Parts: sequence; structure tokens; C-alpha cells
Amino acid sequence: MNAYDDLSVALEDARSTIINGGAFNVQVWVAEGTYKPTAFPQSLPADDGQTNSYAFEVHTRVELYGGFLGTEDSATNPKTGRLGNFEATVLTGEIGDPRDPLDNCYSVIRVGALAVPISSPRIDGFKIEQGEALQPAGTPGSRGGGLRVWNTSDLVVANCTFTDNRARAGAGVFLSRGSFQMKYCTFLDNRARIEGGGMHIVNLDAASHVHNCVFELNQAGIPQGGEDQTTMLQWKGGGIYGEFLDERLTVANSLFFKNAAGQGAGAYLGENGTGQDPGSTFVNCTLTNNKAYFICTNDGMGNWVCSWEGEGAAFYYKVGGSTHTIDNSIVWDPVLSPNTDEAIMIAPSATNPTVSYSDVETGMAVWPGTGNLNTDPGFESPAVDNFELRPGSACREAGSNALLPPDAADLDDDDDVTEDVPFELQKGDARVFDLPVPIVEMGAHEFVPSIGT
Repeated sequence: MNAYDDLSVALEDARSTIINGGAFNVQVWVAEGTYKPTAFPQSLPADDGQTNSYAFEVHTRVELYGGFLGTEDSATNPKTGRLGNFEATVLTGEIGDPRDPLDNCYSVIRVGALAVPISSPRIDGFKIEQGEALQPAGTPGSRGGGLRVWNTSDLVVANCTFTDNRARAGAGVFLSRGSFQMKYCTFLDNRARIEGGGMHIVNLDAASHVHNCVFELNQAGIPQGGEDQTTMLQWKGGGIYGEFLDERLTVANSLFFKNAAGQGAGAYLGENGTGQDPGSTFVNCTLTNNKAYFICTNDGMGNWVCSWEGEGAAFYYKVGGSTHTIDNSIVWDPVLSPNTDEAIMIAPSATNPTVSYSDVETGMAVWPGTGNLNTDPGFESPAVDNFELRPGSACREAGSNALLPPDAADLDDDDDVTEDVPFELQKGDARVFDLPVPIVEMGAHEFVPSIGT
């Protein structure tokens, strides 16, 4: 094992080892601390001389693990044996004046490029913050403030928090072409100028998964400083923005709350792929207290006042239809007025997604589909963001075990990706609890009764 004091150098040495055939996989272990990129990415066509272009670059078969104390040894299993704190292992784009975000890195981490396909990288156990990718559309500095991924297959991102990142598209994470598994990640207060506050996903080449993640306070839509008033409907996907999904996107056991956008504050699902669009599945998810806004007005003192009458507080479907499904989920967002801010909205030319065994707040009696409800889900303490279920909740044992997805993200690290997902949102808590009956709950959390409940 080699010791480094510069993470950019360690990652470049890992890349060289792979290229020169020295190893099939190379692990880079990172101790608690704050790390800043110091090098221009190899995947960019030329060094533009701008420190904003600096990024940590993770290459084919390089596994980057954070959360070490430094006392672990070579026998440590990095997936289970880290003794430190993931949140205390920080990768930051703040490389200049802390008072000036314009000198931050465009992307904190880069993986792959259009002409440089890579496979099987892993990023695990970090807080990733303060990327600032707000350059003009189509430039390298316009996408993926926290993490920018292009042309990469079998990417794994686990145990990461993406926070306080900005971008034109995909403020927290931007992914285009390839496939990925995202698990146990938190997206907190990331803001996109146009699309994808938390994640922007486009052109999937193989089935991909977001499992056991939290999306909180992410926003699509950053008004420009010189604007007096702006219509927000073109700003899409506060939590997740996805389109051209040529392979299926599955989001499971995940929580979306307090996200905002003009369309699809929780998630926006856009145009079809080039072939038969496999679409998306949201299963055992909870979406609540998200806001779709319509008009924002500058009050003259730099503050923006928004009317919450956009489209799709939880979901907006550009195409809709049976290729998109919502199963075993709670979709409980305010319905403010007819045809505005409905929890699930579809474009005029689209048809409804298939919704089953879900509790959906809607202006109609019950959203069409098998096993659906339209009743207060009975959250434990929503005022303090506790969306677990109370003992009397109608969503308890109201899901369908047959709709549980396979553990494609390997939540329990046992290398069995064919079993049903073993955990609910909280790692280690069973997804299906045997008492009083072994039937899955609706939503991201499983109710575990105390003695006497």
C-alpha cells in the first residue's frame, strides 16, 4: 500500500496501474479530511489552463473508498470495515476564494468522456460538495456539479452525500450513456439552472438503479440576476430528471421531500428513447412536501417570491403510458387547485402511468389501478421530516410483495442481485417485517412494531 497526500496524484497512479496491466482492479482508500482537486482531467481534450476544470477523475476499474481513520490494514474489507465517517471525508470544488463560487471547480468528480468509454468504477463513502457547473450550455463546465459521468458502464456510487452543488443540468449528478447503481446516497440542496437538481439521467445503455436514497431540498430553476419575473415550467426535475431511457430506470426504497421545480418537483420523466422505451419504475418510494411552482417574481431586493401552481408536485410525465410504473409507493403532495400542482401530472398528449398498490393524493376519488388508496398516509411526524408510518396507517401491509424489485444494487453486499430487496430505506432494517403479517408497506419505510403494538 502506498501513501499519498494528494488525492489527484493517487487517482492518476491508479489509472496508470490499470493501463499498464498491473492489476484488474485498483482500490484507493481515503482517510477523513477535506480534499481538493489539483489536476486537469485526462479525459478532456486539452488543458484549457483554467483551474475551474480541475476535477478528481475516476477511471476504469478504479474503486475510490472514503471513510477511513487510517488505522485499518490491508486485510480490511473496504465495504464493511471502514472505521471513520463518510460525511467527514469531503471532496470539495471550493479551490479558490471561499467568498466567490465562480472560481470553484465545474465538477468535483469526473468519470468517463464521449470518446473515452470506461467500465466498473466505484465511488463509495464521501461528502461531495460545491461544484459550480453553470457555464454556457454544451460546454464541459455546464453539467454535473458534484459528479459528471459520461459513457461509463457498471458504475457504482454508494454511501455518498451530494450537497450544495450547482449546474445548468444535473447539479448533484449528471449521467449520460452507460449504466449505474446508486445506493445509500443523499442529495441535499443541489440546484440546477434548468434540469435535474439532484440527478440528470439521459441515454441509458443498460438497466440502472437508484436504491435507498434521499432527495431533499433540491431545485431545478435558478433565476438569473437580471430577471424581474420568470415562468418556471421549463425548469424540470427537482429531484430527478430523466429522458431517452433506452433501458429501464428503477428507483426503489427512496424518499423525496421539499424538492422544487416548474414541472416534476420530485421527478420529471421526459422523451422516449430511440427504440422501444423501457421507461421507469418507482417502487416503495415516498414523495411528499415537494413543490411545483409556476411564476417567480423578483421583489426588488434580490429575493424571489414564487407561486406554487406548477405541474406535478411529485411526478411529471412527458410521455407517460404503461412503460412507466409507480408501485407500493406514497405520493402525498399538496393539491392546490384544479389542474395545477397535482401530485402526478402528465403532458396533454400522454397517457397515465401504471400505478398499483400506492397511496396517491389526487383530485379524483382514487387513482386508477389495483390496490390504490387516496387517504392520509399517517406519517409519524411530518413537521420534523419523519415520514415513517404510525401504527394506524392505512399504508401498513397495503403493498404487494409481488412488486418488490430484485436487489440489483446489492444492498447487503452479499453478491446476490436476484433476491428481493432486503432492506427498507434505513440500511439493516428489513424491507418486509413478519409481524403482524409478512406483507410489504407502501412507501420507503417499513413499520416495525414495538412490543404491545
